[in-house]
Amino acid sequence: MVAKLDRLSRDVADISGLMKLVDFKVATMPSADKFQLHIYAALAEQEREFISRRTSDALAALKARAESGDAEAQAKVERRSKGRAAAHAMGNAAAVQGAKLRADEYASTMANHIKAAMFDECRTLQALANWLIMHGHKTSRGADFTPIAASRLVKRLGITFP
Repeated sequence: MVAKLDRLSRDVADISGLMKLVDFKVATMPSADKFQLHIYAALAEQEREFISRRTSDALAALKARAESGDAEAQAKVERRSKGRAAAHAMGNAAAVQGAKLRADEYASTMANHIKAAMFDECRTLQALANWLIMHGHKTSRGADFTPIAASRLVKRLGITFP
């Protein structure tokens, strides 16, 4: 269930792909069939293009006013540039930090399993990966372990592996 179709996506291909994978209803049009959803998806995609064009045109006009000496427009362009730079720097750092934290948390849940595998005489990374798979463990992203994934996990945990 989704509130509005354009909240799910404004891309016809995305909506179409989702319709093939799962049945969903749109709260604002609960009786819409797949054909109608395709039509509304096309309209949402067109609206996205209109919004993009209006935004680009407005930004170009603002920049033109700033270049012609309009102090208010210059201030707006400067604030926008500073805000984008700050968001980019902070956003990337926060994302990297979040990923490291999740990886560390996952690794800590796997530490005892790695030690158990070593106790079971796993002496190669391939043997460790096989042991983890055999015991139903997946990587943090849900994939089967490979020797490289096992190596990274052991390294993250700081465990000396044979």
